[in-house]
Amino acid sequence: MSCGLLEIKGKNGANMDFCLPKVYPFPPKSLYIEHEKDGQFLREMLMRLLSSTPLVQLEVILVDALSLGGIFNLVRRILDKDNDFIYQQKILTESEEIKEALKYLYEYLKVNLQEKLAGFKDFAHYNEIKEDPLPLKALFLSGVDALSSDALYYLEKNHAFWL
Repeated sequence: MSCGLLEIKGKNGANMDFCLPKVYPFPPKSLYIEHEKDGQFLREMLMRLLSSTPLVQLEVILVDALSLGGIFNLVRRILDKDNDFIYQQKILTESEEIKEALKYLYEYLKVNLQEKLAGFKDFAHYNEIKEDPLPLKALFLSGVDALSSDALYYLEKNHAFWL
């Protein structure tokens, strides 16, 4: 289900213009929520993802560039249970750690798309056939406007893989 585009134009001194799709396929390629009241939808998406994917094959990257993770309050309960499938056991809020997480995701996608997924339709197709399944990486990002130029650079690089 396509809902339009979020236009990113040179935020925080970054000299880049690109668009993120506002879509809702499942599993979603990307999802953009415009208002904080839509946080319930975000929480429902996260719970659906957690309930439909083997946790050993799932890595969730939670980024809240605007606040201290308030939009992910529901997830805090999961983090308190010592679940080791959530990236770095916390919601990323600091500029440098957000940049590093987006860079890590970009490197992961680049390597796997170029080396492992050649000849396969997508990650799911690869995981059906191969004995060494690739983990599913899910990025939940709040506060695109507050991202540093370095983080926006890696977000744009990741975006190329989502289309």
